[in-house]
Amino acid sequence: GRCGGGGDACALGGGAAGRALAAIRGVDDKELERRFAQVRWQTKLTFATYVGQVREAAVRGYAVDVGHAHRGVATAAVGLGGDYADFCLSASVVSGAGGGAEIVELGEGLVALRTDLLPR
Repeated sequence: GRCGGGGDACALGGGAAGRALAAIRGVDDKELERRFAQVRWQTKLTFATYVGQVREAAVRGYAVDVGHAHRGVATAAVGLGGDYADFCLSASVVSGAGGGAEIVELGEGLVALRTDLLPR
């Protein structure tokens, strides 16, 4: 479906972008639960796992989604934060072609790009 409605894979909490934005903003569990409920996940994902992924993204600086928001697609994303708190950078690959170490490399590359674009 198209982005923009409830029960949509593109809802605010969906994908790596949703996790990255929630992580950089420090969103609490109640708000995470609201966002999680709005997403039509392509593959099974529990709320507990989702929260863990958001918290992990806050620690490492980028979020990952492997096939939950869009089956067959792996995505890494970083929230920009500060004056650009509503924006993120992301990169996606076909899951079979870029899981594991490659998605970590993408995530770390996006963190470096954010640093270059928005020196603090």
